[in-house]
Amino acid sequence: MNPAANRILLGGAAVLLVIAAGQLPPPREIFSRPATPYDRTDTRQAAPAFLLLSHAAGLIPSGAAATVRAQPRSAEDETMLHFLGVALLPGRRVLPSAAWSQFTPEYEAQAEYIVIVGRPPARGSPDAEGLRLLYSEPSGSVWKRVAP
Repeated sequence: MNPAANRILLGGAAVLLVIAAGQLPPPREIFSRPATPYDRTDTRQAAPAFLLLSHAAGLIPSGAAATVRAQPRSAEDETMLHFLGVALLPGRRVLPSAAWSQFTPEYEAQAEYIVIVGRPPARGSPDAEGLRLLYSEPSGSVWKRVAP
């Protein structure tokens, strides 16, 4: 190959390297340990739900029935949250608030504990009726159903 072609190829490789390096996060983020297995993924709800369910595991007693809901309500998100709840709340009966992207109110009504990923329901709203707040953090809240 002639020297001019080598310079063109080397220049092109350098440009591609600069473009690729520009897509990387800051070095501090690359070398720091993630807080959850989902921190650097595209799933926007998985990381906050993971942290919330990890904290909820200490509040929900073994053997209790619990469900995990999204706020705002979404049957698709709640299906995924149910699977995550089953994995992160061992020893509890995790009932689906939605299954296969369909709401399941008959199962949700049986839950003693409700984990809400997202904004907590407003006090006095129908979503908060009959519930007592146990724990709250920016990613969500944990509630206990109280007898009317």
